[in-house]
Amino acid sequence: MKSLHLILFSLVVLLLVGCSGLKSSKSGKPLSKKQQADRLKNEKQANKLKELFYDANKAKITENYSRAIEMFEQCVQLDSKHDASYYELSGLYAAQGRFVASIEAAKQAAEIDPTNNWYLIQLGYMYQKNGQYDRATKTFKKLVEQFPESTEYLFPLHKALILEGKMPEAIKILDGIEEKHGPSEELGIRKQQMYVDLKQYSKAISEIEKLIELDTENPKYYLILSKLHSDNDEPEKSLAALKRMQEIDPENGLAHLAMYQYYRAKGEDSKAFDEVMAAFRSDNVIIDAKIEVMFQLLSKSATNPEVKMQAYQLLDTLVVVDSAEAKAFSVYGDFLNRDQRSRDALVMYRRALKLDNSSFIIWQEVLFLESEIGDFELMFEDSKQAMDLFPTQPMFYYFNGAAEIQRKNYQNAIDVLSLGKEMVVDNRRLLAQFYTRMAEAYHNLKEHKKSDTFYDKSLELQPDQVYVLNNYSYYLSVRNVSIDKAVKMAERANELAPNTSSFMDTYGWALFRAEKFVEARKWIQKALHTGGSNSGEVLEHMGDVLFHMEKKEQALRFWEDAKLKGGGSKVLDKKIEEKKYLEE
Repeated sequence: MKSLHLILFSLVVLLLVGCSGLKSSKSGKPLSKKQQADRLKNEKQANKLKELFYDANKAKITENYSRAIEMFEQCVQLDSKHDASYYELSGLYAAQGRFVASIEAAKQAAEIDPTNNWYLIQLGYMYQKNGQYDRATKTFKKLVEQFPESTEYLFPLHKALILEGKMPEAIKILDGIEEKHGPSEELGIRKQQMYVDLKQYSKAISEIEKLIELDTENPKYYLILSKLHSDNDEPEKSLAALKRMQEIDPENGLAHLAMYQYYRAKGEDSKAFDEVMAAFRSDNVIIDAKIEVMFQLLSKSATNPEVKMQAYQLLDTLVVVDSAEAKAFSVYGDFLNRDQRSRDALVMYRRALKLDNSSFIIWQEVLFLESEIGDFELMFEDSKQAMDLFPTQPMFYYFNGAAEIQRKNYQNAIDVLSLGKEMVVDNRRLLAQFYTRMAEAYHNLKEHKKSDTFYDKSLELQPDQVYVLNNYSYYLSVRNVSIDKAVKMAERANELAPNTSSFMDTYGWALFRAEKFVEARKWIQKALHTGGSNSGEVLEHMGDVLFHMEKKEQALRFWEDAKLKGGGSKVLDKKIEEKKYLEE
């Protein structure tokens, strides 16, 4: 029973203590009803604020940022001095790109508690984000003044001074850090870069020399030193630094690459080549540096046989050492393509695509080369793959359609070309080519009205397409329709590309259809004199013209010659047999 009495006594005491908080003030006097009500209200408000702040942070953690902002804003409405909520709002506003609002929130937090380093850091960074570099500098200076023993705030101050354009003052900040903690690579490299920006090469050199004193066997310091001496117009000192680098690390490709640039600038080509070859054999020279060298040689090697030979030696080395790099094979392809070694270039480009198939330009080059060499099966397969990789690029639909025409799949060609032409934007030339290919496909399907429509559309966009003018004219002449139009197009084709045998023949044939036989004979004669004498078609056309000019024996001889050459019409044998002109 004794223990029960003690428990009851304790409960009574706790109740009395609890009740006293409501009944009396700090002075011990009983609280008025208004005071009690105000205290309850304040306690409720404090509890509500705690709950809101907790829920706001929970929303932020779960990435419900709009809800988090809403609740943090409610927090500062409940308590305008709630610095933590202003700080959180600043970060959330910044994430939305609302930098002005972010700055205002950070300023509020820092004004409420100016000793809080996080608030000042946030404010400084927000000033930077909004381009207010002078204010950022002042904020970070305040941080440094408040925490003089810490160096961590010197770095953001250093950056703020650089952004404000106060480079010498920014360097002094680094000098202060170095005085406290001693020299380091990070500080030395940063200072020398800043001195270079100020064109103060001697001071930049001094910084690297300090690093060399700390680590005399570090080859990269000598590489930087060489570059600095070179920029400071001290070539001999630059060379000495490179030689020292090679002594420390004879296999260092970067040293060889730097030596190459040195000898190249001095015009010592033999030494330069030895050094660049050593660099290309090294696997510690990044591929982009090697590619840059090759681009330097691309134009120079075009007309210089010795440099061209050296370039190909470097390329052979490149694709062995950097065999996993698509760029190595791509640049080799560029050289071969320039030298009109189309098949070899195609091999290199396709090897590049096996390593990295994301290059639109290489796919385009591959398809152009396949079209050039006439490998339409490969062109069809590669264009299909390119279409899958780049489904919105019309160029690949064009190549696929062109390949299908060569494969005699004319309806397939029309389908893919119809799809691709809809993707062409602001490119009249490409759209005209789509129309031309569709015209060809419809011509082969003998859907002549559609073929003519697409030829007309193509010429509306690009009136002087010489092959379109010639082919369209010839097809109309063969069908013996729209002959005046055919004559005008053939005439224009010959104006654009004079002395072209096939164009002269087309013009002559159009004139033949127009029954202008004397002129027709003249133009077909020109075609014969410019290579057409080896064409059965041109020889047959001359025979046809001569027959209509009542020169039947001469016509027969031309028909017989046409048969010997091959390539004449289906009725050529019958013309010879019956000794008269026949329509095909």
